[in-house]
Amino acid sequence: MITFSKAEDYAVVLMATLAFYYEGESWVSLRDVADGQHLPYLFLNKIATNLKKAGLLESKEGVGGGYRLKKDPKKITLAEIVRAVSVKNISSCISGHQCANEGICPAQTIWTKIEKILGDSLAKITLNEVIREYYKKAKNPKL
Repeated sequence: MITFSKAEDYAVVLMATLAFYYEGESWVSLRDVADGQHLPYLFLNKIATNLKKAGLLESKEGVGGGYRLKKDPKKITLAEIVRAVSVKNISSCISGHQCANEGICPAQTIWTKIEKILGDSLAKITLNEVIREYYKKAKNPKL
């Protein structure tokens, strides 16, 4: 089965956590997110940097600083989040690397198709929907 990397998973967790604070436009400490979600701070910092470069987050240094979403969670898709931190494709044959079997491999076409289907599916799911699903299923929602 297709799996997402830790970076992709943690990026969604970070963005979803920040989405909870979007309405108040609060700055949220990355350390607080890392501690609250039991994620490695240094790795989360690298992920946040990539999300910021992708235009999904903004940051403010100093006392009272932190991170926050740069746009409404209703307008951020999982595809954008995953793309911002992803370093791989589903298969190495569609990652732009030269392949000795290019043009004769029966799997290349299907991997390309699956990659597109997955990307299209992630593009239909907003961060806002992730939050709604969390609240529907959480017995004791906390951050």
